[in-house]
Amino acid sequence: MQLVFTVTVALVAVVTTVTMMTMVGAECGGNRHCHKVTRNITVTACGVSQNVETTVCEGNCYNQDTVQPKPVKPMKQKVCVGHWEVEKKEFKNCFEAVPIWRAHNCSCGSCLTQKWICEGHDPCSF
Repeated sequence: MQLVFTVTVALVAVVTTVTMMTMVGAECGGNRHCHKVTRNITVTACGVSQNVETTVCEGNCYNQDTVQPKPVKPMKQKVCVGHWEVEKKEFKNCFEAVPIWRAHNCSCGSCLTQKWICEGHDPCSF
């Protein structure tokens, strides 16, 4: 686990800011940095269920947490995101292809609150 502490002190009024940078999840047994992984999902189309292989982005990103109870400005947190493309999967005896989303180019970036739920999670839960 990497820790970085930043302390700022002003001479006129003593102002102290402490920022800690950690790798979330490092305390849970290893470095789980943001990366692309292959997963099997079950897709049902035309009454038939089939396992389909796809890729998703998973892992953790370095974040900063302030120790101040009411920080002057909110800390910008990064999450594991990727570029997504849709592929069409053909099912036997099915007239329409089924869209399957696949992740590409996973990296740490800003969470798009318009598209995703950007709440935190317990890094030890998986």
